[in-house]
Amino acid sequence: MRKRFSVLILSVATLAACSESPLPTEGAPQAAPSGRALLAELTCKADVAAKRINCAPATPSLARGTAADLIIGGQNTYTTLASTNVVTNGTISLTGDVTVLNLTGQPWATADGATPNANGVRVFFHTPPNNGVTVANADGTGTFTASNQPYFQYAGTDLGADGILASGEQSSSKSWQFTLNGASSFTFQVYVTTQLPDEGGVLLWTPSTVAQAGATENINAIWGASASDIWISGKAGANVLQHWNGASWTSFAGAESVDMVALWGSASSDVYAIGSTKTQRWNGTSWSDVTTSASGALLAIWGSSATDVYACGKTGTLVHSSGGAFTDLASNPLGTEDCAAIWGSSASDVYIGETNVYRWNGTSWSTISAGITGVRAIWGSSSSDVWIGGTSGNVVHYNGSSWSAPIAVGSSDVAAIWGTSTSDVYLVNRAGSIWHFNGSNWVRYRNPADSYVGVWGSSRTDVWVVGADAAFVNNRVVHGTR
Repeated sequence: MRKRFSVLILSVATLAACSESPLPTEGAPQAAPSGRALLAELTCKADVAAKRINCAPATPSLARGTAADLIIGGQNTYTTLASTNVVTNGTISLTGDVTVLNLTGQPWATADGATPNANGVRVFFHTPPNNGVTVANADGTGTFTASNQPYFQYAGTDLGADGILASGEQSSSKSWQFTLNGASSFTFQVYVTTQLPDEGGVLLWTPSTVAQAGATENINAIWGASASDIWISGKAGANVLQHWNGASWTSFAGAESVDMVALWGSASSDVYAIGSTKTQRWNGTSWSDVTTSASGALLAIWGSSATDVYACGKTGTLVHSSGGAFTDLASNPLGTEDCAAIWGSSASDVYIGETNVYRWNGTSWSTISAGITGVRAIWGSSSSDVWIGGTSGNVVHYNGSSWSAPIAVGSSDVAAIWGTSTSDVYLVNRAGSIWHFNGSNWVRYRNPADSYVGVWGSSRTDVWVVGADAAFVNNRVVHGTR
């Protein structure tokens, strides 16, 4: 699908000299792309004598539900259009070299992150120049928000050798020419349209500041009850448990003597944190210890309800709570195997594993031939949509009848998987990559010099990723939004 970014031209300022190029023939009108995200409009004003173009946000001129069914963005938010070498020939013409910068977390001009879209990135004139000014050298005209709208197209090597404009990448420049017809100033509005892997999903990843008292700290896990009720856990110390209230993070006293490695809750007033052989529970007011018979260090926790909670860990540790203490599970299938992940769709459909994968059907445990070992993460949207991630980026999927062959999503160990549906799944790994599955393809969104170990969100456009920097010295929390 294609997405329209209300983009907004030229925060351009200034200008050097550039020679005018011949005018290409405009192409035939193009069909409108299917995606319609006209983000924010900018009104731009050109001052010919000053050789300057200034832009500012304007009230959207399109009614929501028509071509503007999704409003996001603006200049220097999702994209920057920058001009250089702006020159004028009296009141005859104005010319400038314009580049497009991708400031979103997704690659542009591709549906799968690997195959370039031939149309590339198009910048079209939503409102044409006034005062008799015309666009002199458009690459073509098309139907976007109206018919016969001129556009400039950045495609192929304009977007780099791969024909895709990656997150943070700037296109090569194109010469934009305006015939002034005697005008000394003029205004216009432009938008950007391009193909995205997930046009309805997260566009921006923004660091969130959390407390760090120790010289070395990192976040291990995240879980939330809502967008304004989120917990993270980390390294032993005063900031081992922190809470997001929708505006800021606050440290809470809890199991300060041990690293807390996993979180799960059934409600905002019923949240568990585990680490080593210690388990704590939040009752809506404070954290307190929960008795557990766990003999090995706990690594994962999940429940179908407040009265059906599992935790597992090292050397065959598997315990269960019916709302009180955690006790050893008599039917434990692990033997002495470690258990690094738990997830279930219901009380009678629970997966656990590390060396092998086991499933509880409500009566007994059985070994699952999922084709993967070294399990690190399990998540699904239902009993017929289950993902398992392991070492070296290996991932398998269950569709309700069979398991897929393993595929490599990156090359680093998978750390966590979470999503909202079959076509909206996030995966993070220790190489600092954020991957997204759009129902057809896994696409990498972000790859900074960090190490991510947890992901959770309240919706498709509210996603949190946690971990540490590459040296595992400083906390990292990143918030994905539109």
